[in-house]
Amino acid sequence: MKLLWSVWGLAAGVLLLWVLSGLFPGGWVAIRIGHQDIELSLVMLFLTVVLFYGFLLLLSTFLAGFGWFSRTVRDPFSLRWRIGRRQLIRGVIELAEGRWIRAEKRLVRFARLSEVPLVNYLWAARAAQLNGADERRDRYLRQAAESTPEAAFAVELTQAELELARGQAGRARTILEKLATRDSANPQRLRLLARTLGALGDWPGLETLWPKLIQGKVLREAERTTLEQKLIVGRIHAAAHPGGAAGVLRIFRELKSGQRRHPEVVDAVVGTLATIGAARAAVEQLAESLPEVWSEERVMHLGRLAVSAGAVDLLAKAEPWAVRYPESASLHYVLGLLCESRGQRGRARAHFERSLSVRADPEVALALSQLLEELGDQEGAKERAREGLRQLVDLEKRM
Repeated sequence: MKLLWSVWGLAAGVLLLWVLSGLFPGGWVAIRIGHQDIELSLVMLFLTVVLFYGFLLLLSTFLAGFGWFSRTVRDPFSLRWRIGRRQLIRGVIELAEGRWIRAEKRLVRFARLSEVPLVNYLWAARAAQLNGADERRDRYLRQAAESTPEAAFAVELTQAELELARGQAGRARTILEKLATRDSANPQRLRLLARTLGALGDWPGLETLWPKLIQGKVLREAERTTLEQKLIVGRIHAAAHPGGAAGVLRIFRELKSGQRRHPEVVDAVVGTLATIGAARAAVEQLAESLPEVWSEERVMHLGRLAVSAGAVDLLAKAEPWAVRYPESASLHYVLGLLCESRGQRGRARAHFERSLSVRADPEVALALSQLLEELGDQEGAKERAREGLRQLVDLEKRM
């Protein structure tokens, strides 16, 4: 169709020039080639140019029938490439809109018409992964590498990224370690390897990789901070063994002050200490860090640890917090537990009731019921027990 329109255009041009030559005679152009002079009328020159263009058009159309020529020479204005571009754009839009199956089919179907089939196959691989079709994803990635051999490294990086997103960290690690023989300092390879080691919990491996990550500046600030926290938490967990409380605390105290204020790091230290049987050390560390990582959940955790460790002396340190957090239901509950542990039942009752006035909690209601029973208030104990059970049932229904 394009050739037909071109022929009609050439014919119209020739006719126009012929008409103009009759209306506007005259006008000459002299061309010297070596010692030879060629004189042409202006109209004849234009006609020669048009005919030469027609010859080139016919020649390119003839050569397009040969596979090597059509693969090597691509006319950016041809109908084939226009269709390929349009379908590529539509496929990417469908992928972004969540129509993954349609996007995958469109991108693969029109890859042969695309100027850059590599892009079609890479997007199709992502669509296949979202569709849960790992085999098709891998096939598209192979086709992407075959369509553009010089992009093989980038294609394998993409495969590692997709494997990691799928939760196949082991397979991603294998790919990334293989790529190290070709470009060990590639920033994207290092970035993906760091995420992979973090997902696998290989903290010694991440520790070894860390200097390269910092020197190469391959991580954005947010990525670096998150990964650094994971690395610190990994070190703390790795030190968890009976009698290892001193080692856990040493790791924590050697950190920078900003790192010690991260809630995840504090939780890791306290949890590890409690796990290895150092409940008293866990209580002391959580009480020391709590003002900087305050939360109702951590306050409750502190109270339970303190009771199990018999740390009744914590009351003197915890009472001033009530001035700063007077509406903390968890803090009043913890103060009630500590007062009860010291035999101060009247104060304990006041703190429990204060906690319930701020927030209904079945654990607090049952603790108050037990205390009232010990104080001889049987009716009050029964009422609080019923209230606690009712709250517990409501909580289970919501869950």
